[in-house]
Amino acid sequence: MKQILREKELERVIEKIGKVNSKLLAIDRRFSLIRLGVFLAGIGLSIILFTLNKGLPSAATFFLCLASLLILSVMHGKVIQKLKFYKVVLWIKQSNLARLKLDWGNIRSYSSASFKPEFKENDLNLLGEESLHLLLDTATSKEGSSLLRQWLNEPELSVEKIREKQELVKELVHQVKFRESLISSALLSGKIFDGAGMLAWIKKESVEKEKKLKLLTSVLSVLAAINLLFIVLYIMHIIPGYWPVSTLLYFSVYYMNQKQVEGIPEETDILKKELGSLSRIFNAIESNRFSKSPRLKDLCRPFLREETRPSFTMKKVNRIINVLLFRNNPVIWFLIIAVIPLDYIYALELGKLKRKISLLLPEWLEVWYRLEALSSIANFAYLNPGYIFPRITKGIINDGNKTAYLSVQAMGHPLIPEKRRVRNDFHLGPLNRINLITGSNMSGKSTFLRTIGINTALGLAGAPVDAAKMEFCLLRLFTCIKVSDSVTDGISYFYAEVKRLKKLLELLEEENDLPVFFLIDEIFKGTNNVERLIGSRSFIKALAGKNGFGAVTTHDLELTKIAEEISSAENYHFRETVSENIMKFDYLLRQGPCPTTNALKIMKIEGLPIEENF
Repeated sequence: MKQILREKELERVIEKIGKVNSKLLAIDRRFSLIRLGVFLAGIGLSIILFTLNKGLPSAATFFLCLASLLILSVMHGKVIQKLKFYKVVLWIKQSNLARLKLDWGNIRSYSSASFKPEFKENDLNLLGEESLHLLLDTATSKEGSSLLRQWLNEPELSVEKIREKQELVKELVHQVKFRESLISSALLSGKIFDGAGMLAWIKKESVEKEKKLKLLTSVLSVLAAINLLFIVLYIMHIIPGYWPVSTLLYFSVYYMNQKQVEGIPEETDILKKELGSLSRIFNAIESNRFSKSPRLKDLCRPFLREETRPSFTMKKVNRIINVLLFRNNPVIWFLIIAVIPLDYIYALELGKLKRKISLLLPEWLEVWYRLEALSSIANFAYLNPGYIFPRITKGIINDGNKTAYLSVQAMGHPLIPEKRRVRNDFHLGPLNRINLITGSNMSGKSTFLRTIGINTALGLAGAPVDAAKMEFCLLRLFTCIKVSDSVTDGISYFYAEVKRLKKLLELLEEENDLPVFFLIDEIFKGTNNVERLIGSRSFIKALAGKNGFGAVTTHDLELTKIAEEISSAENYHFRETVSENIMKFDYLLRQGPCPTTNALKIMKIEGLPIEENF
């Protein structure tokens, strides 16, 4: 119900922004016509008056036309900027509506980041097309997108850090304008920012070059002062004409060392462009004082302190640029450098500024990337108000013994449309507990494992989950669900599965305080029935004594008997019903081994021959 209300709210906002866009487009067209009309009328009237020997009125008309065009251009420019802004906002809102509806074709990735999925990411659809990462990711930087991916696939396994993320996300959920301003600011800048490249460029300045530049600046400043003094004293007739010698000496040293100051305008321009592309984004962070969000305020501290604010640094860059504009006038520039070695002074200043930025930029970028990842999760929480934040514990009880558990109520899969989503309750624990899940083909076993896994991954990332209630201990998540063979490596399906399950045993035997939570789908299905049963029984018995707990699905009903041999094993199942040759599934988890099979039923329904008395 809450999700439907959110959907209606988004549709209303999109409709409203669409109307604003239509009005702005009409105004844009009107301005274009008015500017054309003013231009033609002004030029035409000026020509007519000029041919009538009305020189002064003709000139006045011409300049009035220019002034009018300038004013109209400024006004039109503001309309164009508004139009660009509302187009981006509309784009963001439409993408959010697509996220809410799971309309994968219209979900936009702002960062264009691409990654190669790892095992767990493939198993749980954490990465790739129609994946959890795509559903959540609203980052505009590759680094922000990568950080979100890391949180989903390789989370920080600390209760304190997960709870910190949860609290930061809760503070961001209802700051819709701020979250959207981070996206729109980046998109309007029209540039994909390369943080690593920018840092490498800023840090490449050598210490030796700076020392030499400092010495040259000092020498040239002294020579310039002596030269100016000689000129003044000569004009006052106090000393003879030594100034040509001092002038020659000054300019000789000045121009002989021009290599030290080559590229200052270009470097300053690069600095302005790179920081300028970030200035919109950084200004969005600076302008939000986070008065009601103490944790966010603490996270964004580098943007709020006067001495470390990006805008404060940008003012210094602009000051250098404004002075260097005098280079465009050779006469004025020559008069300036005749008195003061400005090239060298500003080269030294630029070096100091780059060094300062090299210390501040990593902190700014880290905050921005973290905000992008957190905003992605907050946007997900905002679009799904019915989701809850799970309670995650350290898994240690009062007497110091280790425990392990996972408990959920009404858990659903966030990548399945709401109308087709079936919710289940589930409890697994304590340590060494294994739930063996049987069921017919298509009954929902694999989807159920993915549902548990994807919600656990969300919880560990600090995100809300699709459940009425969820609680689990801190754990290491391991999956073996979507195993595939490799033609290029010559690895069969069965061998690939063996390697994955061996990795699980290695994890279980590691010295680690955190238990492994494993999800294994259709264990050893790549081999024959006899060997599969023997191998499965042996492997499950091996799991029972290790530092972990989890769920294993299988088609082999014989395997359910292992619960009679191992006290830590428990049977669950999914079932189906057949009515009028139509097979129906309710996808609900039930206790006990599966009482039915459906392979022969499916074959018969599809018209394949079946020996009735076999």
